[in-house]
Amino acid sequence: MESVVEEQVRSILEEEDPLFAKRRILVVEKIVKALESDASWIGLYGATGHLNVPPVQADDQGIKELLEKALVVCNLPFAP
Repeated sequence: MESVVEEQVRSILEEEDPLFAKRRILVVEKIVKALESDASWIGLYGATGHLNVPPVQADDQGIKELLEKALVVCNLPFAP
């Protein structure tokens, strides 16, 4: 699942951003930890392709904005 999340996060980040790698890693880690903390998303994902990510918190405003965008993209249906 981590590779799916990483692919989705890459799609919203600008690779020209000098902090691209650091931000990508932080956002992916936060989303994966949220998925690991609550397995309720698994059934929905298997049935519909929706990755319903549990709530994720971030202190840094830049990371918070990226998380919000990533969660929108991750919650769109895609093939399980």
